[in-house]
Amino acid sequence: MKKTSENNNDKNKNDKNNNGNKGKKANIFLIVTAVVLSVLVTFLLIYEAVNVKNKSIDRLLYEKAAYLKLFVEDTEEGPDIDSIIEKIEVSYPTSASDFCFVSLNGELIFIRDADLTRNEAGKNADTVLGITDKGNRIEGGYVTNADFSGRDFRVVRMFEETTEGELSVGIAISEATLMSSGDFDIQIEHIAVYMLLLSISFIVSVIFLAHKESEMKRYEAILKQKLEDNWVLIGKLGERVESKAEDHENAQYGFTTRDVAKQVLESLDDKQREGSRRIDIRLLECNQTNIVRYTVVLERMKTERMICCLWDDDMFSVIMLNTSDTAVNNFVKQFLLQYQSIFRKDAKDVKITVGEAVL
Repeated sequence: MKKTSENNNDKNKNDKNNNGNKGKKANIFLIVTAVVLSVLVTFLLIYEAVNVKNKSIDRLLYEKAAYLKLFVEDTEEGPDIDSIIEKIEVSYPTSASDFCFVSLNGELIFIRDADLTRNEAGKNADTVLGITDKGNRIEGGYVTNADFSGRDFRVVRMFEETTEGELSVGIAISEATLMSSGDFDIQIEHIAVYMLLLSISFIVSVIFLAHKESEMKRYEAILKQKLEDNWVLIGKLGERVESKAEDHENAQYGFTTRDVAKQVLESLDDKQREGSRRIDIRLLECNQTNIVRYTVVLERMKTERMICCLWDDDMFSVIMLNTSDTAVNNFVKQFLLQYQSIFRKDAKDVKITVGEAVL
């Protein structure tokens, strides 16, 4: 019987290990879910920010392209280059980050102001501006990227055919200037929404994880205390059943042996038997864990006019002396409620039968 008790202890430890493993798997799942959700939200945030930025820059560049058309007026002889340059110098607010240029057949005629034009006139426009790609086609011209004076620029230029060759009129504007002049209110709102979603996801995950961890610790603490106390009880009850020690009632735990319970039933006269009831609690899933759990509940509910014993391997019997049907029904209800209160689950794996106090 001691060997059986040791096996039961090993099984109890395995059950606790299994519960711990399940808790760890649940925590890992929650953490992975939070990380994946965070990565997804971050990706959407970056994608939306870049998308809004590009759209805003494109809109500003198209406005610049429309502005260029005001400089170029076709006449019967074609565009007047001197007139175009004069209009630029008079009406366009030039700076080192935002300026116009004019080229003919790829060679610069005018760039930004008179001083820079004296240094760069006659040079290849693409080389001076640092054009890095062919660009995107727009109506009447192109939008390209440039690396001018070590800074990133966007260049929009319009092309016109003249009797002297291909005339190009363009505007170069730095990326920093485009960003500072753009309207990014919508972008900021979207970023705020995504950050809120990210924060909520983390908060919910952390709260749920903490709650889960707290529940697991509380459940493990209850099991640890009850199982450690009551595996000894099961071993002693089994030893008493095998040795038929009728004269040793385990009063400390509120249980008797089956033989003692039989002697009590046999000793009742008709009047005593009529006022007594026998309640059989059969385990539909008989295992050591269930036996311990129901032993814990019966231990708490034991009174002086009640005898409890493990009648069969899968059944407890409770003999209530000098009782009533109301008291018996209350006992059954309290038994189920006690089980639910202690183990946080319904007692669905038992069949309870109430009958006369007979063998």
